[in-house]
Amino acid sequence: GGICSLECVDGVSGGDSSLKRVAVVEDFFDIIYAMHVEIGTDPGKTPKHAGQKKTYKAIAETYAFLPREAVTRFLMSCGECQKRMHISTTGQDYK
Repeated sequence: GGICSLECVDGVSGGDSSLKRVAVVEDFFDIIYAMHVEIGTDPGKTPKHAGQKKTYKAIAETYAFLPREAVTRFLMSCGECQKRMHISTTGQDYK
């Protein structure tokens, strides 16, 4: 029976990555922003910014193939975090 061809092939090739959404480069920024900035239910409150590890972990649980470097770059361009990082730096270099 040739009815099954599409469905069956699809189910096999997916493997476990089918559980995760594949992040495409164009969406990296939006994805990282969504995971990084925890917008609370209270609109009057300033959104919390998650740290790099926390942000990356949250993304990795949902998306396949999103590199850690993308998260690092995003955080380096995040104005709020830069302000915070400058305040809390105590001379250590994280490179």
